[in-house]
Formats: sequence, C-alpha cells, structure tokens
Amino acid sequence: MRIYNGADIKEIERLTVVDRKTTWSELMTTAAIKFVKTIFKQRKLKKASKIVVICGPGNNGGDGLEIAKVINQTTSKKVHVWIPDFFSKRSTLNNEHLKCVTHINNINVYSIDLELLIPYCSKDAIIIDALFGIGLDRPLYGIPMTFVEKINKLENYVISVDLPSGLFSNRLNHPSDKIINPKRVVSFQYPKPSFFFEENLELLKICSFANIGLSDSSYKKSSFGEYITPDHSHLQLVERKLLNYKTENGKAVIVGGAKGMTGAPLLAALAVQTVGTGYCTIQTCSEALGSVHGYPDLMKSETNLGDHINELFLLNNSTIGIGPGLGTHKDTGQALGSFLEQSTKPLILDADALNLISIYNLKHLIPLSSILTPHIGEFKKLIGKKWVDGAEKLSLLQSFSIDNKCITVLKGPYSCICDEHGKLYFNSTGNPSLAVAGSGDILTGMITGFLAQGYSPIESAIKGVFFHGKAADMYVKEHHMSSMTPISLLTYVEKALFKIKNRQ
Repeated sequence: MRIYNGADIKEIERLTVVDRKTTWSELMTTAAIKFVKTIFKQRKLKKASKIVVICGPGNNGGDGLEIAKVINQTTSKKVHVWIPDFFSKRSTLNNEHLKCVTHINNINVYSIDLELLIPYCSKDAIIIDALFGIGLDRPLYGIPMTFVEKINKLENYVISVDLPSGLFSNRLNHPSDKIINPKRVVSFQYPKPSFFFEENLELLKICSFANIGLSDSSYKKSSFGEYITPDHSHLQLVERKLLNYKTENGKAVIVGGAKGMTGAPLLAALAVQTVGTGYCTIQTCSEALGSVHGYPDLMKSETNLGDHINELFLLNNSTIGIGPGLGTHKDTGQALGSFLEQSTKPLILDADALNLISIYNLKHLIPLSSILTPHIGEFKKLIGKKWVDGAEKLSLLQSFSIDNKCITVLKGPYSCICDEHGKLYFNSTGNPSLAVAGSGDILTGMITGFLAQGYSPIESAIKGVFFHGKAADMYVKEHHMSSMTPISLLTYVEKALFKIKNRQ
C-alpha cells in the first residue's frame, strides 16, 4: 500500500474521476458507503443512541454530509449534523451535499454559532469528525481551535474521517497545535506521511483504511513510501521444490554468543529454522556451546576456547547473521573488522555487531546491500547524533542507508525499513509484547533465514519484520500481552507463515 501526501491524493482522485468517467459526487458517495460499512462493524456503534456528524467547510465536510445521508439510509440511528457557521465560505461539493441533507426529514441539521459552540450531546452518542481534511496547511486558531478543544473535552467516542481534524497530512505539527483526539480513524485508501511520525502514534492508535476505488496506475510520481500490509508483493512465499536437498533450501550461519549471553545465538538459529531454512550453523565460543548441545539439528562451529569470540570464519555458500549475544570485547571488534574486509556478500548485522561497528568506525566495511537491524539506541550510535523529531529521524535513516548502501531496519512502533536507495517501508504488524529480551534475536534469525533461501535483501527484511510482528499479534489474541516469551513467539511465527500461505 503506497503512502501519498495530500496533493498527490487529490491528483489521484482527479485522475480516477477522469479515467472512470465518474463524478466527484459519486466518488464521495462511494467513500461514505465504505466509511459507514467500516465503522458499523463495531459493537459500540450498534449501541449508540445517535450519531453526531461534525461537518467543516471543505470536501472533508462534504464527506461527512454524505456519511450522514448513508447512515440515515442504512440504519435506524438518529443522525444529527452540526454545521459550524464560523467559516466564511464552503466548497462547491460541500454546498451540494448540504442542500441534499437539509431536505432529509430524519436528519437534524444544527447551525453552530459562536454562542453555542457545542450543543448538548448525550454521552452515548458517537461523534464523527469531518471538520478538516488533507488540505489543512496551517495550525488551527481562533474559533475553530476553541471548537476542537471543546470536542476533546467531551467523553464521547469520536471517529475521524480520513485523518483527525487539525493534523497535517504531509508534515509534523507543532506540539502546541490543537488536534481532534479520536478513538478511531478511518482513512481513505492511502496512508499519509504524517501517520508514521512517532509523535502522532497516539492519535492514530486505531486506524483502518477503506478502499474507495482510487487508482494510481496512471500516476507516475514516486510515493513517500509503502505500508506493509498482508497483500504486499514481497510477502509471497515460495514452495519447496519436490526434489530439493537440504542445502538447496538455504544454508545459514548465526555468529554470536559471549559469556552471559549464550541464549541469544540459539534463539536466532531456531528462528532461522522456523522460517524454512534447510541448514543452520551456530558459530560461537566454547562458553556458549553448552547452551546448544541439546539441539542436535543445529551445526556447531567453535571459534576459540575462551568466553568471547576472537575470530570469524567465512563459510562458502552460507548467509551469515552476526550479532546476537556477540559482546563488545576488543578482540571481537578486531575479528569483526577483519571479517568485514573479506566479505563480499550481504550480511545481517544486529545488536553488538552494530555496537562494534560504531565503536571502531567500521561502517565503510559493510558489504553492499547488507541488512542492519538497529533499535533506536543502536541507530543513534551508528549515525553519531540525535534527532529533533520523528520527521528528522526518518530523514537521517534515509541518508544513512543511501550513504552506506545498505538496508536498515529501524525497530520500534511502525518498524521502518529503508532500502539502499532511500525508499521507506513501514510495517503494519506488531505490538508492545515484542518489548522482551530475545525478540530481536528472533527477528535477526528470521531475516537471515529468508535471505539464505534466496529472497532478495529487501524481500527478506520485509518478510522478517512483517511475520515477526504478525506472530506477536496472533499471540496477544490468545494470551496476555506481557506473558509472551521468545520461545512462544517462535511458535506463533509458524502460525503466521501458515496463515499467509493459506490466504495466498
């Protein structure tokens, strides 16, 4: 699913109207029908005594008016429309829909003046926010700002149409800007760039996307990025061939494990196997070998007799993931530097491998198209600076990936993948249950396993991040979020892969 800014979406809407020989009003009706179908799947709306639709002066307000009409036609709910009269003019489409709604007997239309900013509204009424849309280009001020503040003080369940009123679609708001704080957002077809700034996560914690039939096939401009949903092309899984030998299903090596961190490479290796790789080796020091003796299906490669790794071996035709429990001993740093100098194939670099790259300034040795999986703290060390806000963070992520010709998986809410050309991919799966020790090791193993099976580096990163998050989502549907362990996560990785395979 592509991510477009407001101007792009307006142009795609125009092209859709032209190409399909339809009208703007018909497009608005389709959007209203899809919106109503989406929200009435919720039990809460079925219990509401009435629906209040707040309609602004632009096309977003026009959407709200059409939504009011569709609710009236398809449900028995009482519909009240609030029309703030403190706007100087209304869009042409808005006026057309307002005239239509005004003549419907079962819809009560209220003109909201300065004296009566908020009419009485029972607590069980649902409020639909269609005040401002993607065209907003400056912060709210004056009466509209006061109106939004008063809406936010109500205890009602609020659903925003397309995006919360007051939120910019393309850039970050100032922290002092007033924005509707909805319980839910139903956006039309394409996510907007502002949806992926960390400062906006709370506003968009429950957000769904209604496909209204827009087509971007004739729109050639590049998008802001992509949102990874279950129908993304990079999630397709290739079936094993009937006569494949185990090594033809991929050979992978996990390098890691120092004293006190012996479980990390084991978790990563188990994840390599779980995603279908035919052959997996753990390369570690003697201190860590004891933790893997109970797994006869894993090959073991001892690097030295001490408690840390001081040498890394190149293994032919193997995909190598480095970092889980690796440690930051200076001998390990020297060994990693020597290894990177010899490496020509893409690597997966995680955890202490990234810390060592930062400590010893090894970025210039990273092989082309390697996959780096830092969390926020590790990424700050890699770039050597902090960022002011979420927008700058994404810009720095792009610069880092382009400069180092690598794929960077920045872990966290809406985990973001940036390819070596600066294209951004935002993940749609995952939840706070993943904030547990060992979760990152499993992600490293999954990505390593996919790359070993012959998927491209960007495909492997996308598959790993999506299925890792999907497994966590499936887990919390059956268990308490805080009870998840890395081993239980692995079980749900199997289920997530099976679910996608069957859906396809």
